[in-house]
Amino acid sequence: MQVSANGEQLILVDESGSPIRDEVLTALMINMVLTAHPRGTVVVPINTSSAVEQIARRHDAKVIRTKANPTALMEACHQNEGVVIGGVPRPDLFSPTPSWLRRHVLYCQAD
Repeated sequence: MQVSANGEQLILVDESGSPIRDEVLTALMINMVLTAHPRGTVVVPINTSSAVEQIARRHDAKVIRTKANPTALMEACHQNEGVVIGGVPRPDLFSPTPSWLRRHVLYCQAD
């Protein structure tokens, strides 16, 4: 794991030193959060891999898909109960709430 000097960017790498990105990073983050919060709700853009549903099934979780823009993600996080994670690990598509930003920086968690 590498964190930028200003703390705004996190880079995860695999055992060979290659960055973990995009769909794999999304799946990894969702799996980690649902492991800690089974039966939660996940909010992701419509263009996110269907692997999200497979992961959600293993954790008895619900997936809500939205338009692929930050406003839609934020609205879905706030309008649905039980949201434990929302967004994808890209700076242009995430929907933070203040409590999530204080704890995790990258994703939103509706309390």
